[in-house]
Amino acid sequence: GRERLGRFIERGLGHYGEGRRDLDFESTSRLSAYLHFGFVSPLEVALLVRDAGAGPENTESFLEQVIVRRELAFNFVFHEPNYTSVEALPDWARKTLQKHAADPRDDVSAADIEAGTTYDDVWNVPQRELLLTGEIHNQPRMLWGKKIFEWSPTPQDAVDTMIRLHYRYALDGRSPLTYTSILWILGLHDRAWGPERPIYGTVRYMTSDSFRRKFDVKGYRERVDRITGLSG
Repeated sequence: GRERLGRFIERGLGHYGEGRRDLDFESTSRLSAYLHFGFVSPLEVALLVRDAGAGPENTESFLEQVIVRRELAFNFVFHEPNYTSVEALPDWARKTLQKHAADPRDDVSAADIEAGTTYDDVWNVPQRELLLTGEIHNQPRMLWGKKIFEWSPTPQDAVDTMIRLHYRYALDGRSPLTYTSILWILGLHDRAWGPERPIYGTVRYMTSDSFRRKFDVKGYRERVDRITGLSG
């Protein structure tokens, strides 16, 4: 864990602010599992990053994640007994999801979702990354969850699927951050977004096409493919 932290500070922190949005593996810390199991302390990480001299944009962006977002997740799970349920969502999210509960959905099998062999070639990449490394890059995590939601019979089925996949494959699968980020897909710690859409209602919307326009999916796929070659 300390070796990875040192490598991140040396190679990734200096362009974390923008690099983490470019699906660049080196620009993310990949410390979540080490923090989850206590191999490194969030205080230790925050102090070393603060003193690394990487510039305010990079430093403040990372500290927002390791302090503010992490503490938000721990507080949510500590105080919310239904943290694995859509019952923990805010009222506006539960109401809009219920309103669209009967909307038609694509029929994608649980086996194809788990194997990363769906018809969506963009979505398949982060699922394959999860299978191969136990991690998903922060940026495609939103798309990963949104599509599982679209393909699930009910919002709770989507939550259950995402939790199951984290339990089975993610190195930090039982972290409070897992539950919080999964429910965020369905509106936790967020606001309503217009226009109202099928399935989503006013929950924040995302498509594979919009993700492809914003990020270097080709480069991301090539990096995951290289991992496939190493593991094969």
